[in-house]
Amino acid sequence: MPDYTKAKIAAEITDLHTAVMKVPRSFVRVIFLSYPTGSGYAAGEQGPAAALNCTLCEGHTAEEKAELLVQLWAMFQRHTKFATQHLAISLQEIPASHAMETGQIMQPVGATVHNARP
Repeated sequence: MPDYTKAKIAAEITDLHTAVMKVPRSFVRVIFLSYPTGSGYAAGEQGPAAALNCTLCEGHTAEEKAELLVQLWAMFQRHTKFATQHLAISLQEIPASHAMETGQIMQPVGATVHNARP
């Protein structure tokens, strides 16, 4: 994937996450892991494959999570043209106390965040 596509995807993931989950932009990290051609399989067949794994703090509503998944799916397919069978997106929730951002233990969803810009 070209660097300009990665930059667009990273920017849109940040925008979507901050809008849907109502968190500061500084809390969003996007890391692309690349594997050699031939490393992806779908339904047991070699082919292009992409997985977007999102880690977020527990406490978001089912509606927020569903909305994030739907918007991420549409955005990723728009930028990459990956076929539906070659794309997987998942959300992994962790307790806020199990994560650090900007040198501080995370606060639960909905807690007041100090010194952060939305």
